[in-house]
Amino acid sequence: MKEFICTLLAQSGDFLNILGMVGMALLTILIPIAIAIFNSTKDFVVLDKNVILDHVVNARLFLVYLALIFLPLLFWTSSPFLFRFLELIIWGIGIYFVANVLRKLYYWMKGNKFDFRFNYLKNLKDKKDIEESWKSVWQTININTQNEEEFFIIFSSVIDDLLKKMKEDLKIASNLLEDFNNFVDNRSTIFLVDRREFFPKLLKWHYSIWEKEDQPSHERNSYSEISQSLDSILEKVEKRALKEKKHSSLFFKRFVAHVEKYKEKFIEDKENKKFYVESIIPIFYTTFTENIKTSPEKYNIWNRYFPAVWKITKDNIQKQENYVSRALLKNFLQWAQSRLQCSTEINKFDEVLDEVASNLFPSVDPILWANLLTLLMRPWTDDNRMKSLVEQCPNFGFASIRIVDFYKSEEKTSNEQMKSQKDLTLELVLSLPNYKHEFTKEKLQRHIDNLKKLKYNEETPEEDRRKYFIAIFEEMISLLEPKKL
Repeated sequence: MKEFICTLLAQSGDFLNILGMVGMALLTILIPIAIAIFNSTKDFVVLDKNVILDHVVNARLFLVYLALIFLPLLFWTSSPFLFRFLELIIWGIGIYFVANVLRKLYYWMKGNKFDFRFNYLKNLKDKKDIEESWKSVWQTININTQNEEEFFIIFSSVIDDLLKKMKEDLKIASNLLEDFNNFVDNRSTIFLVDRREFFPKLLKWHYSIWEKEDQPSHERNSYSEISQSLDSILEKVEKRALKEKKHSSLFFKRFVAHVEKYKEKFIEDKENKKFYVESIIPIFYTTFTENIKTSPEKYNIWNRYFPAVWKITKDNIQKQENYVSRALLKNFLQWAQSRLQCSTEINKFDEVLDEVASNLFPSVDPILWANLLTLLMRPWTDDNRMKSLVEQCPNFGFASIRIVDFYKSEEKTSNEQMKSQKDLTLELVLSLPNYKHEFTKEKLQRHIDNLKKLKYNEETPEEDRRKYFIAIFEEMISLLEPKKL
């Protein structure tokens, strides 16, 4: 064998041609395979291009592999015998690397491409490639849930690392999350809501960024951009959970647990405290009110998934620890006012407002509650306020059928058994912090006086309503009177 190798090395012509032909044969096989792979890619276009160039072919070193094969052949004929042995070793190393590229291309075509993609993303360092590759991932449709989850595990570790670093890295994190937000509708609802990886992580990011967003620092703008992306993602996830069956339960379970965990957290802002619930509840509330009416699970949501302590009653909003109920009340009043004031058709029934008002306030009389809210929020002048109240019925409340949980219908507190819905409604209205000035004894008496000046024929709806409101306002005055011992 030793003599045979020495004989081959001593020959300069035929053996040189054989070495060159082996190298050219590998290239001849490699080039059309690479072209075919690039032309066949439909999904993950940018990601796969990067995986093939940087991870499979390793294009940055491929010229080195070619040099290892062909440079020794250029010097073969003029090299001494011992140098030819070294050149043959170098040629063999080059052949090994090119053959290894072919092997990986074969496994790319025949094996599981996702393993290559995952390994590439785990080791990716180039900032431009990071943004391009992850955008390519999230814009791809119909990834199976298991692979979606594996992608996100890698993605979340990238985001976590970037959030720990400097301003430039925060900007990359912001861009990555904005791309995810732009293509979140491509993701399956099972991945977004049901699986354990995504939604809990989204909520964790939401709180951690909220903590940093208002702190004075040079990264404030980046944190603000990240917060906007997270808010938007949360809105879209909630909308999906409400629109599709079998997802609302787990969404509420995780969302409620998150809010309850951080409901007492706040940031000092000069003389004020900014509570976390004031950041996350408006996002939740807006999406909730826009979609609950048409949700296929709305009955279960109101009765089983939506926490009873979050619903708005006098007792709930007066409990010191019930930050969420007060935040929901604030959002409801702002939202209801905008609907009542912006409605172009006063008498057109507002199904959405009716749905929310009758269920978010479980203890009130829906009709009385609608009338009093309308009185507070419609832009009426004092001259025609009582006349309008009598002659224009509210556009919600009168058609409400409150959802009842028949399994719990008998579980009433002694307090609820003693009070009528009317009493609870009046007590709640008189306890509203922002509207106490609207229900002073003086204003209520003025309303009664104005109502008494109105004249309608007996046995008309207007006359019935006039008498009804006089009685209501008189009862409210009695509730404001100091209780006698």
